[in-house]
Amino acid sequence: HRITASAQDRSGLVGTAQLTVVVRPANQPPVVTLLAPADGGRFLAGRPLLLAATATDAENGDLSALVRWTSSRDGALGTGPLLPVTKLSAGTHVLTASATDRDGAIATRSTSVTVVPAILTFDAVADTYVDAALPTKAFGKATGLLSGATPLRFALFRFAAQGLAPFAVQQAVLRLTVGTASSDGSPVGGAVARVSNDVWPEATTNFATRPAVDGPTLASRGKVSPKQVVDFDVTSALAGDASYDFALTSSNGDPVRWQSRETSARPQLVVTLAQNTPPLVLITAPAPGSRIGAATAVTFTGRAVDAESGDLAARLAWPSSLDGPLGTGATLAVTTLRPGTHTIT
Repeated sequence: HRITASAQDRSGLVGTAQLTVVVRPANQPPVVTLLAPADGGRFLAGRPLLLAATATDAENGDLSALVRWTSSRDGALGTGPLLPVTKLSAGTHVLTASATDRDGAIATRSTSVTVVPAILTFDAVADTYVDAALPTKAFGKATGLLSGATPLRFALFRFAAQGLAPFAVQQAVLRLTVGTASSDGSPVGGAVARVSNDVWPEATTNFATRPAVDGPTLASRGKVSPKQVVDFDVTSALAGDASYDFALTSSNGDPVRWQSRETSARPQLVVTLAQNTPPLVLITAPAPGSRIGAATAVTFTGRAVDAESGDLAARLAWPSSLDGPLGTGATLAVTTLRPGTHTIT
């Protein structure tokens, strides 16, 4: 700005002075864009989690390399546009990406994720056993659950498994403990099967009102001894958050006495979870909406990063909505695009 000041005396003479003032525009803070992880995501503790963000500044350009990451639970996590982390504690985290320009202006963006333990343990919410010799007697409060034959006796267990989604079940075991008395073991531990009825009442179920053991055998064990902890693999029965009911039967006349949920060694369903997150793919050139001449070379560049496998850019495959497959790799030069609007993936 050129500022002019003037004054006129009584005789009409005018005097002037000029001053040049440069007014700089106000400094704009950077723009931070979060790419990963998605808000509300659930991830397993101990598994890699990829943090990704970009930061651009009107005055200073690309500041992505300066992005700083923090967790509301675990504090500072590291710096960079792509940051794999594996040590987030279990719980809900607010993850924040921040960038500061040369003039001190700061911009932040946050996302919330929940980190879940990779092994979940569920105590039985109901258990009992039924006895053919006592068809109307209920054993819902018994500290020992009998499983054997002649007379037929078998144990029932119910578990409410929640928090499995969206993960895969790597393994699930029904964990039981044999009673402490010398007579509680048996040459045959028995076989576990799924029970579709998940509303049998613990307090009143007896042999006469027992639910049908209508599922296939999932696992079986041979000899078991007093105080032994026994795992029956029931992985094939689990399919997400649900109520799971099991029956433990035995064809041996010497019954096993298992400890019930009324004891400290209560029955448990122990689930080991697995997770494989998809790669993060970025197209870095050309810009969206670019216009090029027919037969003109255009170079596509991209990045692909995976939390578990690292840099996968060499595996990028590039198809066009009009021309089909174009080629592979982190950088791809193409001169054969037909005229028209192409969606490049």
